[in-house]
Amino acid sequence: MPSTDPSTKTAPLRLLTQKLVLVLAAQSAFGLGWSTHLVQPKFLAVELGASPGTIGRVMAVGGLATVLSIEECFAWGHFCWR
Repeated sequence: MPSTDPSTKTAPLRLLTQKLVLVLAAQSAFGLGWSTHLVQPKFLAVELGASPGTIGRVMAVGGLATVLSIEECFAWGHFCWR
């Protein structure tokens, strides 16, 4: 028979924890960034009249920024997930 003593009750699990909010925020930022990345070349060509070379250089900056920021993001993530 289960105990009815209030001192033995465990706290209910919370779904909305700080780590889950962080993951949801990161996923939302990734989705926004990805959708912007897909539309950007057309915007550069049609609205700004950019040449193919310019569009290529602008699009390459995202990959370069990713490579340059990997170590910092890893260190920040390691700190947050302790």
